[in-house]
Amino acid sequence: NFAITTAQARAGDQAAANSLPALAQSVVDLGKAVSVTSLDQAILTARTLGSLQATAQGLGSQFGVTVPAFADGGIHNGGVAWVGEKGPELVSLPPSRIFSNADSGRMLNNSEVVAELKALRQEVSAMQSSSADTARTNAKIANLLIRVSQDGNSLLTTAA
Repeated sequence: NFAITTAQARAGDQAAANSLPALAQSVVDLGKAVSVTSLDQAILTARTLGSLQATAQGLGSQFGVTVPAFADGGIHNGGVAWVGEKGPELVSLPPSRIFSNADSGRMLNNSEVVAELKALRQEVSAMQSSSADTARTNAKIANLLIRVSQDGNSLLTTAA
């Protein structure tokens, strides 16, 4: 099915080209189930990716069709595109907004949140320490009151 659809896509069939990424994923997934070694799986994956790349390049030269790539981010109106965090990957997308690696990194950067959490942790630690100091002081005051009053029940004062 993948070979037939690849041939159709190379002949200019846009629907076939759009279905290739899903078919390629099916080939790779099936390969995981039947491959004896990880090397067999890696070879199958590489050949499948190579076929997708060759198809995309062939469409470009044969029909003047280019497959957009989004390493710098951008707006994609849908259809086939190159993406890939582990190398080139061909996908068929609905209209999408793609963020570049740098933009994505800035969006996912949580260093300010981490710094704030560390500051809060220090504040809580200081409050716990202060609370423990207050508890010790209160215990000392209670003991002192017990010692200076009759069994701690009353405190006798006289005015001079």
